[in-house]
Amino acid sequence: MTTLRPCLAEFIGTFYLCFAGIAAILSTTPAVGASSGLVGIALAHGIALSIAVNVFGGVSGAHVNPAMTSGFLSPCRRDRRIHSTTATR
Repeated sequence: MTTLRPCLAEFIGTFYLCFAGIAAILSTTPAVGASSGLVGIALAHGIALSIAVNVFGGVSGAHVNPAMTSGFLSPCRRDRRIHSTTATR
């Protein structure tokens, strides 16, 4: 029960971000007739993300990214050491 509330907050925040972003993208189609362009789409995403973080930040940390949320909730802990891909000589 303790993880239900943060998971629900992440779901609603992600839904809100996607809904606002997709609505902004669809509103720039010729069928609708709005001409906000790329700036309008970017502003819609930015404002939606700001609102989602402010509303759900205290509940879940406001990742607003399902991949991050599922990674933090996974019971498996991995080694956090950074492995270098280049050999130091």
